[in-house]
Amino acid sequence: MMGILIFLGFLLVVAGFIGCVLPIVPGPPLSYCSLILVSIARDWKAFTPRFLIVMGVLAVVATALDYVIPLIFARRFGASKYGIIFSIIGMIIGIIFFPPFGCPNYLFSIFTLT
Repeated sequence: MMGILIFLGFLLVVAGFIGCVLPIVPGPPLSYCSLILVSIARDWKAFTPRFLIVMGVLAVVATALDYVIPLIFARRFGASKYGIIFSIIGMIIGIIFFPPFGCPNYLFSIFTLT
């Protein structure tokens, strides 16, 4: 059982690295889930609770900044008001319907509504 959990943790780390490149895959949360799986596999002795809490907070902050920073810089570099509004709408719709319809909704709102 421990080997299976560690292998799944490894797969989540690989998916987290892929998430650094592909915007569809949420990299930091997947990497954090791998830490949790390894901790479960090792009876919570692999990482201290403080480390897991700090990494969880950093994963949440990194994921939030991944969505907020493009909006800030889009406005700074001349995106229109409607372009930003509809990209936010597309982002929210994409978060709600993420796996099957996330990317098409985001692209739909950017390219057709602006």
